[in-house]
Amino acid sequence: MNVTPPGSPRVHVIEVEPAGELITISKPSNEFALPQQRLEMLYQLCGRLTALRDAQDLLEDTMDYCFQTFSFERGAIAVRSDDRRSLDWCVVRHLRGSEGEIAVSQTLLRRALEYGERCVLGEGSQELQTESVVRLGIRSAMCVPLMHDSRILGVIYGDRVRGTSQYQTQDLDFLFGLARLVSIGLANCRLMQQEQYKIKLENDINLAREVQQFFFPGELLGLDGISVAASNEPGERISGDYYDVFALDEGCVGFLMADVTGKGVAASLIMANLQGAVRATRGMVANPADALAYWNDLICRNTDGLNFITCLLGVIDPAARSARIATAGHHPPYLIDMRDGQCRQIKLDAGLPLGIDESIQYATTRIQLEPQVTLFAFTDGVTEAMNTDKQEFGPARLADALREAASADPRQVIDTVRTRIAGFVGSAPQHDDITMLAVRTDPPDASPAP
Repeated sequence: MNVTPPGSPRVHVIEVEPAGELITISKPSNEFALPQQRLEMLYQLCGRLTALRDAQDLLEDTMDYCFQTFSFERGAIAVRSDDRRSLDWCVVRHLRGSEGEIAVSQTLLRRALEYGERCVLGEGSQELQTESVVRLGIRSAMCVPLMHDSRILGVIYGDRVRGTSQYQTQDLDFLFGLARLVSIGLANCRLMQQEQYKIKLENDINLAREVQQFFFPGELLGLDGISVAASNEPGERISGDYYDVFALDEGCVGFLMADVTGKGVAASLIMANLQGAVRATRGMVANPADALAYWNDLICRNTDGLNFITCLLGVIDPAARSARIATAGHHPPYLIDMRDGQCRQIKLDAGLPLGIDESIQYATTRIQLEPQVTLFAFTDGVTEAMNTDKQEFGPARLADALREAASADPRQVIDTVRTRIAGFVGSAPQHDDITMLAVRTDPPDASPAP
């Protein structure tokens, strides 16, 4: 597809084949021969045509110079789109004004765009009245590729429709040298645009992370009989993990841990869907299995089925020293007994993650919580943290860290695990979100940990 800017003369690519004796083609090469004067002209133009600036201004400036130097009567510069599927005629100019049409030979255009060849039409001919040249409406023309390294970015085309003077090979080489400078300028423009886009993306990601923080509980609960701590470290700038802790009726406390497949912006957007549902339906959380079923239906109806969310949902009743827990494909939590330093993983009916099957039903498991027992929930970024040898931290190391911190408060439990993970992975980069939640039941006369 060819695109011409509004208000410019129209570029018409025609299939006329120029007579063989009227066209000279220089094969793809970085070499060209120029007299000293023209080499010095290129040197003087180097800074002007390669400086960082707007691409359209660069091309307009280039066309001005071509009209002055080569006495173009019609000229055009085309640049390929980033996907290389279309050709944008960025600058189209006619000596007599903005009216009229510029006809460009498809042969010249194809040889420049596809093969990187530079072509001059009409050189050395005494009789220019062949059918093909008459139909093109030109006396002489040049077409050269805009090349950066081995990539062809576009073309510069110019012709004359009056007079008898014709372009020579030296003119073609000079235009090609000019095109090389312009190509460097275009490459610099694209680098500048990419840098500007990167800065904008960084700002957007930072803003998204700030917004995401509002979805996490601002102050964790400090109720009689309950101490809570949590942490979230995104593998990328934005997390696909989510935790929440919230008060329910009759003194109960709800807690949630969730993990979206994938990471980064896409995962965070899917998680925002669940976060909104949790905030809007907290009244259903008293029965964890029913809440998971409702959220699963919502996620199934609002995602494409290619992503899903593992989720652990529980309700702690401090007065009854019990917890009701249901899981949608998420790792069961650990119970750490600070009295004897033991820890065990709770056995739960796993269920499918949210977003896979609308008809799935979930099961709630009731467990007894003894005083001074810490419930530890986590996402797979904990156990799947890798060192430089591609070894995973794993469940066994996690259990060792939990036993080490058995007598500690929830914050210290999380800090201990994080320290053990950091020591294990060393200099290896974090490749997934690491999220942990620790909830401890305290004896009736104990004060909650800060």
